[in-house]
Amino acid sequence: MSATVGICALCGTAAELRESHYLPAAFFRRLHGENDDGKVTYPISLNANRQMYDCHQVKATLLCDVCEHSFKVHGEDCVIGCTARTDGRFPLRDLLLRSLPIEKVGPTPEGRLAYVYAGSRIPGIRHTEIMYFAASVFWRGAAFDWSRVSDYSQLRLPPDLGPALRAYLLGTAPFPPSVLLQVEVAANPAVGRGTLGMIFPEKIIPRHPNASSEPRGYFSLWFAA
Repeated sequence: MSATVGICALCGTAAELRESHYLPAAFFRRLHGENDDGKVTYPISLNANRQMYDCHQVKATLLCDVCEHSFKVHGEDCVIGCTARTDGRFPLRDLLLRSLPIEKVGPTPEGRLAYVYAGSRIPGIRHTEIMYFAASVFWRGAAFDWSRVSDYSQLRLPPDLGPALRAYLLGTAPFPPSVLLQVEVAANPAVGRGTLGMIFPEKIIPRHPNASSEPRGYFSLWFAA
């Protein structure tokens, strides 16, 4: 197979480009399971409109080797290591359960209860890597028209946010001060018969929309319900 030479979407250099995944391939590999009959169960890819049972890995020729490696070592390896496993292990959740929250929210009328933690105050939480990983996913979502290779649309970020995230990922600027990153950790991340799933970035839509309501940002879930 011949190599594709082009301009890396992140660093802007001319180089041999790789097939870059929207969400890491390691997530897809971990989501493969086995049911009671010994048959392979495939990853569940969810968005706001449908639930799809397949193992389609969304990818495009986008980044050079150097930038791919940077994404891997500065964020992906850490997040993959601390998220939920099919055998029930969930290192990030377990670390939070052993820590002291700064606030309790609820219970709601539906009986839901949540605890709020400050990641920077908890030894063991590599919050800088989690921030980098999240920034890389949302930047990727905006840097390419993913509808060309999948059912997912290109993210529409504010005009100045795409360049700000790019500069942060390149290490030339701090995390954009206009961005609020909230990480939600499910006590029980399994969906449907104990299967793990993930959601590609979607717009946050107000629960009770009105004429003046506009999407206020994006969310994405990795191994959570």
